[in-house]
Amino acid sequence: MTRREPPLLNVSAMARQLGVRASWLRDEADEGRVPAVRAGETYLFDPITVERVLRERARSGDQKGHTDVE
Repeated sequence: MTRREPPLLNVSAMARQLGVRASWLRDEADEGRVPAVRAGETYLFDPITVERVLRERARSGDQKGHTDVE
C-alpha cells in the first residue's frame, strides 16, 4: 500500500493550523526560515515539514522571527 503525503497548504491554511498570523508565516518563508514552495505569488507549505522545523527552532532556542500568535 502506498503512503499518502499530506496535501500542501497555502499561507492562510498553514497559518491557521499553526495558530500564527499569515503575515508572520509569509515573512518567515520570504526569509527562508520556514520551508515553502513558491508557486507564482503563492507559497505552499508541507505541514509536517513546517511543524518539524518550528519544533527544532523552539528546542534550539532560536528566537529569530518569534511567532506572533493570534
